[in-house]
Amino acid sequence: MDNIRQRVATWVASLPLEVDAGSLYARCPIAHKWKATFRSVLVREASLWRMADLGAAFIDLVDSSRYLSARIVLRSACETSALLAYLNKKLNDVVSGQIDFDSFDEITKQLLLGGKNEDYFQPVNVLTALTHFAKDHPMILEIYNRLSEDAHPNAAGMIYGFSTSQPEIFLTSFSNRFSAIDPIRNHTIASADLVFLCYEQQYNEIWPHRFEALEQWLRDNDQRLEALRTRA
Repeated sequence: MDNIRQRVATWVASLPLEVDAGSLYARCPIAHKWKATFRSVLVREASLWRMADLGAAFIDLVDSSRYLSARIVLRSACETSALLAYLNKKLNDVVSGQIDFDSFDEITKQLLLGGKNEDYFQPVNVLTALTHFAKDHPMILEIYNRLSEDAHPNAAGMIYGFSTSQPEIFLTSFSNRFSAIDPIRNHTIASADLVFLCYEQQYNEIWPHRFEALEQWLRDNDQRLEALRTRA
């Protein structure tokens, strides 16, 4: 747990208190006259706030041996990491010509403002995001699927997690078995260590590189984009 504690403490200490659109514009007026770049920064920083909160909750739950709850929190952290990875992929897709800028603009609305409420944009499908996340980090999908079995009220998260059976005498005894079986079967701490590490790579390494590439792409394509906007 030492790696996890240190990582989460670093997140908490690094939480941004604001995102100033004016500062972004001063950094690169051409790139940051578009709302999509501002939304991209907001998605990144909101993800850090969420991961710091989930990470702190995960530590508290493990320390109190509440492993089912810890696994449910870790599943949410996995989904949050996947959404940032999805944004990173789309940043690259614009620069490489796989999607146009208007499509990217809509995706940033989905990532930042998506939800099931009728007033929201259609959210990005989490499983789609996880599939892209797993391309960079192959173990993620396997971890997520195991976490989901416990998060849902399926056999693993219900009867097997909270009871033992003695069929020869037709007796079922209830207890919280997650703490006892976790080191053998679930490896929650090891899974969290990998998920949190993968998130850091997406946040600290992949996002800055791809965001800077997008800024340069916007500078290079400014006249074409302005012409398209004028025609629209």
